Amino acid sequence: MGIYCPSFSKVNVGLKVLKLREDGYHNIYTLFQELDFGDELLFEKTENSCLITSNVDWIPTDKSNICYKAYNALKNLYPDLGGISIQIKKKVPIGSGLGGGSANGAAVLKEL
Repeated sequence: MGIYCPSFSKVNVGLKVLKLREDGYHNIYTLFQELDFGDELLFEKTENSCLITSNVDWIPTDKSNICYKAYNALKNLYPDLGGISIQIKKKVPIGSGLGGGSANGAAVLKEL
């Protein structure tokens, strides 16, 4: 059996857009509130690499997935990390501003 991890959403309580940076992004000042709602992740150890599956077909399951990127960042720092299977039960609507994908990436960093 794997390890279950909730991936809580957030809502912006306040947002102030600041100076445009040289990389094309803006600095921001924001205040987030965590919500008691979000996606669910299930982790299981594997031999090597990262395998991502989901209950929806519109989530990328390749190297472009933020969960894969989070795993890969840790794997580069800790080569003996081993592999992981991540099952994403998606509940947060895409593009909703609730931070679903980012929360999933953070959950991977936290759990690994």
